[in-house]
Amino acid sequence: MPKGGGLVYSWTASAKLSYEFHGEPDRNPPGTTIGYYESYDLDDAVGKDQFHGTFIAPNAGVQGWFWENKTKEPVKLKLVSAGYYDWIFQNRNDKETILQPTDPK
Repeated sequence: MPKGGGLVYSWTASAKLSYEFHGEPDRNPPGTTIGYYESYDLDDAVGKDQFHGTFIAPNAGVQGWFWENKTKEPVKLKLVSAGYYDWIFQNRNDKETILQPTDPK
């Protein structure tokens, strides 16, 4: 996303998931190391089954979520978003895949 780009989002899951919403800036702030990221929202204990909101990117870079299912049961996750971003990708099992936007019918 570009710096100042806006995003409206809503995600729902069939069960509670631990998650983190974070950003990885294109340029690290002075004095930080490679791999720097900023955490905007974190729930790694109890988890949630939904969250909705708006976001304004504080810097240019990759912005997104990490979700973790801490159970052995499958969980279905649905993310709906609209905003100023160039592309969408997922990283599942250490494999990055570009996703095509779809209509959230």
